[in-house]
Amino acid sequence: MLVTTFVVNYKGRPYMESLASNRGLAGTLAAAALLVLLLAAAALPDVATYLELVPLEPEELRVELQFLLAGDFVACWLLERAISRVFQY
Repeated sequence: MLVTTFVVNYKGRPYMESLASNRGLAGTLAAAALLVLLLAAAALPDVATYLELVPLEPEELRVELQFLLAGDFVACWLLERAISRVFQY
């Protein structure tokens, strides 16, 4: 949720460099999002053990979590765009 919040609320121009031109930040955010999705998919068991994450069983629960993560990102992004257009900031 932190990665989603940062990506959605990052305004870019005219206040800061745009996310597309800031390759370092964009790459870091993409890597963080990928890591979260891989951990949710239980694809990195050694990292999950190191972080003391509880395994999600059954498989359907992991898939549901991945869809919730993706849905949260899409919903936040769409809501932010709609609010930005309404208030023109």
